[in-house]
Amino acid sequence: STATDQLTSYGDYDIFVHKSDSAGNLIWAKQIGGPGSEYANSIALDDADNVSATGHFSMQCDFNPDTAVTNSIVSIGGFVDLFLSSLDSNGIFKWVTSGIGGIEAESGSAVVIDNNNKLIFTGWYFSNELTLGPFTMVKTPNPSFTSCDFFIPKTGSLVTGIEKPIQNLDCMIYPNPAFGHFSVML
Repeated sequence: STATDQLTSYGDYDIFVHKSDSAGNLIWAKQIGGPGSEYANSIALDDADNVSATGHFSMQCDFNPDTAVTNSIVSIGGFVDLFLSSLDSNGIFKWVTSGIGGIEAESGSAVVIDNNNKLIFTGWYFSNELTLGPFTMVKTPNPSFTSCDFFIPKTGSLVTGIEKPIQNLDCMIYPNPAFGHFSVML
């Protein structure tokens, strides 16, 4: 038998996550959204099949796919704000956290799970500063061009904030100089 779920957008673009069995049959489909645009740029599964996602949203977004319960975050004046969220293996809402930036854009780009089931995610921000949990990162201004900074925080096993921001780290970026896409070797 094949399950079906019909999802209707709450506004502009919304996020959907679905789970299928090994034969490709739909088990469940969940929707996350609000009146603005929401984008999930990356997802990852941990050992318990919990789904973590990162990306960005505008205006206001309800990250709980359960229509009877609301877990909304309002964008803090920026063009788009980043998020990191998690659903359990049944698509039930677990948690969401958002980076607080300024009047510019911030976005989560990628999320992975390490061998200890900790989340590592990366992203970028155009705002002058970005707050992740108790840490605030301040961009070094460059008057010759508009630039964005990137971040690579690592979370604890239960996400209540950011374990440690990696801002002044020894890393190698290539190609150097880079325009557009580049790789980071830590």
